[in-house]
Amino acid sequence: MKKILTLIAIATVLLTGCKTTEENYRKSYEATIANAKEKDMDGLDSETYNKVIAAQRPKAVSVKGDNVPITTGYAVMFKGDNKDLKKYNVVVGAMRQQFNAKAFCNRLKEEAGCNAYIMTDRDHNYFVVAAAYNNLEMAAEYLKNIKSHIKFKLPIDEPYIYDTKRIFIKDEE
Repeated sequence: MKKILTLIAIATVLLTGCKTTEENYRKSYEATIANAKEKDMDGLDSETYNKVIAAQRPKAVSVKGDNVPITTGYAVMFKGDNKDLKKYNVVVGAMRQQFNAKAFCNRLKEEAGCNAYIMTDRDHNYFVVAAAYNNLEMAAEYLKNIKSHIKFKLPIDEPYIYDTKRIFIKDEE
């Protein structure tokens, strides 16, 4: 009888003492988010970090009377045919995960008939390009009529043009 009571007492202590609570989950979640933010900021104060992020967003540029969102940067072709590389790339998806970018690129090719490819930058952001041109006006026209070219919902709110300063070709890993 003593053994049974002892086992019940031990079981009670173990079962109630190891219970995870919502408060424990909340603390863990908040610590993880704070760690991720700190890591993303690379030691910058929040004001400087916000300015850097704002500078990376596409800027409105007037092309034939239309305001077109354009961002400029160095890019590496990640997946696609070399013949598609142009200076002005119409970006319809921007992802952090390579797998998601590849899946969306394949969907563009299959469902929308786009000659899509993927570019990446030095921060390992993956940009899915639906069309590319060496002429800014042609790229702006395609972007203006994007809904007639691609009928399904895009993963970004506003597609934009990526003006590549320099393009390198990277073999797929």
